[in-house]
Amino acid sequence: MYINDKREGITKFYYENGNLWRELPFKDDELNGVLIEYYENENLQKETPLKNGKIEGIAKEYHKNGNLLAETLYKNNEKEGIAKIYRENGSLTASITYQKR
Repeated sequence: MYINDKREGITKFYYENGNLWRELPFKDDELNGVLIEYYENENLQKETPLKNGKIEGIAKEYHKNGNLLAETLYKNNEKEGIAKIYRENGSLTASITYQKR
């Protein structure tokens, strides 16, 4: 949707089978909010927090079974802090520390 020639609200994209694939949140023509992506089976795949078109906050990815795959902190579009990676059964498999360059 456009308001005063600027994109506003949620733009949705779909797989060929009609299932929801991606939701893009717009405010004042910028990506703002949580970008959400789904697997073709409709399970949640990714949640990416966006502020003024950049990743800002904790991004999450999920296995096809719905369990958490990864949590990564972003500040100003760059990975920062500790990212955690999980197995399909939910157990922690790795922690990666990111530092500012």
